Amino acid sequence: MASATATAISSHNGEYPLGSSVRPVISIDRLPVRRVSNEPREAMNCKSCRKRKIKCTRVRPVCEACTTFNCACIYDAIPQKRGPKTGMTDGVTRRSNGAAKRLKREGDGELTSDEATATVREQITKRKDSPVVEIEVEDIRSTPDSAAAPQTRPGDVLPATAGYSALGASVTLPVPLSSHAPARSQSLDEILLDVYLTRLHGKPFYIIDEANIKIRQTNGSIRSSLSMAIRAVSIKYAPQLCGGYAEATRLSKEWLLQSRSGIDVDEPSVEHAQALLLLALAAHQHGNGKKCCMLLAHAITMVMVLGLHREPVGRAISAEQQRLRGLFWSCYLMDRFAATGSTRPSLIPDEYISMQVDSWQLANNAMQSANGVFSGTSNQAMLVRITKILGETNRYLAAGGVKGDTHFPWHTQSTISKIRVELEMWATSSQDAFKSLDSAYGLPDSPALVLSKLVYHLIHCLIYRPFLPMDLTELTGPGQNQSWQIEATNLCFVHANAIAELVEIGKNAVILDWSSLVGYCISTAGTIHVHGAHYLSATDGSLAA
Repeated sequence: MASATATAISSHNGEYPLGSSVRPVISIDRLPVRRVSNEPREAMNCKSCRKRKIKCTRVRPVCEACTTFNCACIYDAIPQKRGPKTGMTDGVTRRSNGAAKRLKREGDGELTSDEATATVREQITKRKDSPVVEIEVEDIRSTPDSAAAPQTRPGDVLPATAGYSALGASVTLPVPLSSHAPARSQSLDEILLDVYLTRLHGKPFYIIDEANIKIRQTNGSIRSSLSMAIRAVSIKYAPQLCGGYAEATRLSKEWLLQSRSGIDVDEPSVEHAQALLLLALAAHQHGNGKKCCMLLAHAITMVMVLGLHREPVGRAISAEQQRLRGLFWSCYLMDRFAATGSTRPSLIPDEYISMQVDSWQLANNAMQSANGVFSGTSNQAMLVRITKILGETNRYLAAGGVKGDTHFPWHTQSTISKIRVELEMWATSSQDAFKSLDSAYGLPDSPALVLSKLVYHLIHCLIYRPFLPMDLTELTGPGQNQSWQIEATNLCFVHANAIAELVEIGKNAVILDWSSLVGYCISTAGTIHVHGAHYLSATDGSLAA
């Protein structure tokens, strides 16, 4: 009944049920009529409709939406022409036609070898995306030994300078007169690795092992991230190879970014840790302290995750573990040096370390030496021990110095008294190495030895500098002065003078490359000297201290 009623109603309205096979007939007069308006229309939506993301009628002077919202209707959009830019199609067609003709000539044998060589050089010169300005171009003339010639990577050849020809020149090392072997051309990685080993390795950081890295470079098993990191940190020591210091800085920054992009911090490995430490040194060279600290933090995290801060007691140490020991202590030194003079805390706690600097000095198979993990007789061990005291000094100063201490400065239980005791113990254990300052500069590991002495004087300057009076004439007057304040002032100037003396001797010594911490030592001593030179005695004009 209901179905019949619905069918009747649908038929009455001119519609048909879904199951019907008769198509509805609609008259033409019922179709919607398209409105034709003579009003001017814009090509782009108005500003208000674009902001609301609604459809715009684009009529002038005001569209319907702006009339409804009672807002200003502004047509400020400029229609852009679609398709390629003018002249681009003609240029592409011209180049493709030229390439087709050249291929046809090569196929017919009409293109000479000189023309082919000139074409290759022209294509290489037009490249702007390569970090190297110009690269070596091999002569492609057909020779009997052309198939056996070794392939050279574009990045392995240095840019042209005054000492090298622009094209077709490789860097060749001089051969000793006693050797009759032919000269071997070096790649860019080999040259910059030699620069790193000569200028940076062991001064005072032992990030990579010299023998191991050379073997791996010969075998071609070095990761690109580590190779790029060595380039980034070494190229600024050889700016003559790339046309000047500005170009060396640009290349160093580009290689730093390339190396960092190839390091996955979620996949810890020894090579990644080495590359991050080298990149931290490169960022420090660029003056980017924040990037240096971030790279160093990633490297420290990898070193701790890999367990390089501890080694088994009573077991034979393999050659690989000996190499990793140098990597960890280099990371430790860089961590303490980066925290010096800043509020950044050290990231490697001393109590977590269970690895000695040199090697385990065992009384038996189960006991380590009584001096603890910081024992050792080498100059590197001396530097690590004094750097440990430097880390304690950094924490003492970051906590407020004298104001943050719970005891009087010269009390036996105060933090500054404990630091002084450790400094005296270090000076007693290292007095044999500094019997003569001139002889200390001639040793193979002189940078570590001299740097340890500079750090020793730096710590004294840092802990005694807050006790300097505002006016040094107060200490020479008849007023009452604390004996400890006079002692602190005298010691502060004595150690500042010692830093200046060490640096002055080093200027005429064989040491060519100083650690960056030496600059901080000089600046700290300079602030103390400026303090003493500024406040003159009011009586005779002489220095008050």
